[in-house]
Parts: sequence; structure tokens; C-alpha cells
Amino acid sequence: ADYPGSALKVATNTSGSWTVQSVDADAAVWVDSSDAVVDANGKLWVAYRDWNNDELKVANNVEGTWASETIVVEVGLTPSIAIDLAGEPWVSYVDQSGLSVEIANKTTSSWVSETAISEAATRPSLDFDPEGHAWISVQGDSGQGLKVATNATGSWVTETADWTSYAGTNSSLLMDLNGAAWIAHLNADNEVRLTSNAGGYWTSEVIDSNTSLGYTTLSLDENNKPWVAYVDLTSGSLKVATRKSGTWAKEVVESSGRKGLYPSIALDGADKPWIVYLDDAMESLVLAAPVDGRWTEETAFSVSNTGTNMSFAVDGDG
Repeated sequence: ADYPGSALKVATNTSGSWTVQSVDADAAVWVDSSDAVVDANGKLWVAYRDWNNDELKVANNVEGTWASETIVVEVGLTPSIAIDLAGEPWVSYVDQSGLSVEIANKTTSSWVSETAISEAATRPSLDFDPEGHAWISVQGDSGQGLKVATNATGSWVTETADWTSYAGTNSSLLMDLNGAAWIAHLNADNEVRLTSNAGGYWTSEVIDSNTSLGYTTLSLDENNKPWVAYVDLTSGSLKVATRKSGTWAKEVVESSGRKGLYPSIALDGADKPWIVYLDDAMESLVLAAPVDGRWTEETAFSVSNTGTNMSFAVDGDG
């Protein structure tokens, strides 16, 4: 999204070089106002809050050109989008008027919402398990911990997965192939944490701790091993941590000074990690990946005030 609050744009290298496409030239998209996902056919879906028109929207390029439609007006904040087993898009968002978290899907003629969490919460993250059930992570109201809602039993049930103060900040949720939930998030103690129910109950572990950490993003490899990218605001470093070998290993991706804002991580078909991020001057959208044992970077595009939050996905062709 362009900053401050102008057109929604998408950058892609599907043609072999980076190109930038305008998705919604009339929209105004701000911090935490958009999310994107690639479907099984390699088509991109973007959920976003259009502040110019006070609408929550979804855009896609399924027919080859960008088309957008409205989900709700006036109430939809911080959307998260995911594709279900049938290939249909769903969007979870905060309804600030009713102090609830909603989930919406497209019926034959319009988008229909239902309440997933009937209490105040912030920044939902949505995914589907292998049986097609929806899972949503949020930070509870007033720092009440990391909460998770699911309709796996047939109705929506919410439980607290991490009780530490302000756990669930900037949560990023993914479901693995065994139906377990994995959530990367922050808490008030400046810890990057990973919470999961893979063992049958909720457990949390500390990945990193420092005086100031931010912007967590999660991906899972084909063996259900987590990769977490985050920003060390104290040193100005973008870092990535993985437990692919059984213990956490951390490395610095970018350390040239407060680069790495709003990172988003994804793994390609070879389980190679890719991280897109914004430099702190908001002038360049940068893509980083490991090559021959070291992280290398390329600029996807450079424009003054490039954007305010990034969402990144890899299609089936890598």
C-alpha cells in the first residue's frame, strides 16, 4: 500500500522482473490495513481497509485484471485473509462498532459475516486446518493475552493460549498439516514467542528477548518446522529464527540500521525462506533470501513513501 494512505499496489516478478500494478487507485490504505494470499491457481487475493471510502474490501486478479468488491462499510479493521479447502476466500476483521471479531465469506451474491469472537480484541490472524475448520488468533482486549478462536466443534469457541501480559501482539497464525496451530507473537516483556497446541495443549516458548522487538511474521516448512522473522528495534536489525534442526537458530538478515519494517516471510516449494520488508525511510520494498550461505537482497521497487505494511506470498511457480 502506498503511504500515506493512497493507492493499493502489488509488486510481482512473475514475468521475470519486478513490475508494479495498481489494484485500487481510489483507496487509502494505512498501517495494518491489508493482507494478501495466493490461491491454488496462483491468483492473488487482497483484503484491505479503504479509508477514503470507509469500506473493507477484497480485490483479486482471478479474471486477469484487478477487480474489487466491498465486504462491509464503516466497521472493518485489520483484515486477515485465507483460502479454504474449496478455494474460497474468507476474511477475518475487527468490528470496532460491536467490539467483536468477525469472519466473512462470499455467498452467491454478497459477502456474509458472522461473529467469531464476541469481545473486544485486536489484529486477527486467520488460517484453515486440513479439515477445513477456521482458526483465528488475536490479542485480547487491554492486554488480556493471546486468544484463539475456532469453529472446529461446529460452533465458535475461544480460549486463552498464552496468559503473559499483552501476549498476542502482532500475532501470526498458521495451521500445520497435522491440524496443529502455530502462532508467533510478542508480549509486554519484549519477547518474541511461539505458541502451539501441537502437543495437545497450549504451550509457549521464547524465541528471542530484548529491550525492543517488533513485527513478527511466521511460516512453516514442509516438515512443520517454524520460521519466524522479526525486527530488533534496539539494534535496527531484521532477524530470522528457525527450529528446523530441533533447536532455535537465529541470524541477522539486515543490519544496516532500522531497515526491516513490516516484514513478511514465506517459504517456496524448496523450503527456501523469502522475506519482504520496507526500509525505514519507506522508500524501498526489499526482498531478501539466502544465497550460498548468506542473505542477499534485491529491491522490488523504489518510490518515496512506498508503503506502510507488507503482505507477501509465493505462488506455485516460486
